[in-house]
Amino acid sequence: MAAGELSCCLINRDVEGISMDNVIAMRFAVPGLLKMYRDKTGAEETLDGVEFFRRANEGEEAALETLRYFCRVTATYFYDLQVILDVDCIAVGGGISAQTLL
Repeated sequence: MAAGELSCCLINRDVEGISMDNVIAMRFAVPGLLKMYRDKTGAEETLDGVEFFRRANEGEEAALETLRYFCRVTATYFYDLQVILDVDCIAVGGGISAQTLL
């Protein structure tokens, strides 16, 4: 099963029904980061994480603002997990965790 897989938790309970867009793993991973950026800038649908981080690393303000917001909300989620569970560590994986900007 998925015991301890807290990324499957829903983030917004105001939305009717369960949607993958509402699951923490989708909202606070590359798909969610790209959606935030697209919503902010109108960027093309084909934009991927590599291109997003290229823009951020080059200092594009919209990419950096999106990344700051993404990190702040993700850190708040981690804080909440720590308060509730008193864990020793939280593992973050995937390509996004290897980004030097983070």
